Amino acid sequence: MSLIIAKDKRANMLEAEEELHGPSLTHTTPITRLPIELLQDIFLQCTQITPLGLTQGADADIRFLQPDPAEAPLLFTQVCKLWRTVATSTPELWVSIQLSRHAYPAAPEQALQSLCSMVKAWLSNSQNLPLKIHLEGDVGCIRHGELGEAQLMPPSLWDGILPIFISHASHWSTIIFPRTLAEYLFARDVCTPMLKTFSSQSWTPYWLPSTGILHTARDLTCLRLQMIRPEVLAEGSVSRGLRYLSLTNCFDPADLFDILEYFPELLSLHVGSSTLGYLHYKPVKHITHHKLEYFAVPQILVSPEVLDLISFPSLRKLIVQGPWTVSHVRCVASMLSRSACLLQILEFCDNGDEISQLGAQVEAKRLFEFTPLVRIGKVDLYRPTSLKIVYTPVL
Repeated sequence: MSLIIAKDKRANMLEAEEELHGPSLTHTTPITRLPIELLQDIFLQCTQITPLGLTQGADADIRFLQPDPAEAPLLFTQVCKLWRTVATSTPELWVSIQLSRHAYPAAPEQALQSLCSMVKAWLSNSQNLPLKIHLEGDVGCIRHGELGEAQLMPPSLWDGILPIFISHASHWSTIIFPRTLAEYLFARDVCTPMLKTFSSQSWTPYWLPSTGILHTARDLTCLRLQMIRPEVLAEGSVSRGLRYLSLTNCFDPADLFDILEYFPELLSLHVGSSTLGYLHYKPVKHITHHKLEYFAVPQILVSPEVLDLISFPSLRKLIVQGPWTVSHVRCVASMLSRSACLLQILEFCDNGDEISQLGAQVEAKRLFEFTPLVRIGKVDLYRPTSLKIVYTPVL
């Protein structure tokens, strides 16, 4: 017991000395004698960076930190002057930030000012390195008008927070915003020359009214939206070098043709659903997209009117989403035969009541000509080793 009392007394003495004189940089602890570069590496290794679960493989490299005084990197700034100096002068520690809806103070002005100061210091510490930012919205963003219509307005706290983020827009690299904040940004002339990934999806149907902050993002490679209309693309203000595109909804099946034609470098296209389900106009020419490797398509677009006019010679993975029938299988087989691609996996999700599991498996076997693996729901069917395949490209 006397040892514990002595230890507590010594700890109290050290704390009192720290408060009086501040931390000593000549302290004899071994870690203070390490080279600055090694200490920086240790800080980087100790920083908990976790992936954000998004739907596309293109987003696998997106990492975010949630500010927490009890966690790195903010924790490093509270240990001693040396650690604070090293942490704040290591911009790699501060290149990502995520503010969840739970991080926003409800009302106290002092708490809001503290949050603003923290965000300002965090972004300043990143210097000019590419920034990855994820901001979550809140139900407080939706205010109902007198007639019951939803008026989507940024909450008042964004008057203090959002301008701080916008002041660093010149080195935004990855932006994930809720819809209300995305609309707020698109309505302003914000220059984003380093932007590579922009994501804003929600259940509320809307389409991109203008390209706004994207027109200066000439290196944009990944775009995730609720939907996008061809008339916006016609303005030429979205980078044609886009590699990954994810749309929650395709307003008109005919839009698919405009999207494929506008983005010749596209590697991955994910379309969640189609609102109308029929073509407003029939495209007059066949499209061969030479780069697309991943295609997730709703069953409503798996029809001869659509797939008979499209070829994907580089396709490696095809996913058909939603209830489907034998006709969908045959339509896909026709498209794959024309494309002469080396498909690695073909997946049919959510088969409906019109086709039994056994019937689906029997019908799917015709697809072994195009792929070694057909996935029906949760069942994987593999091509028999005895089946010899000869690929004949269609010229």
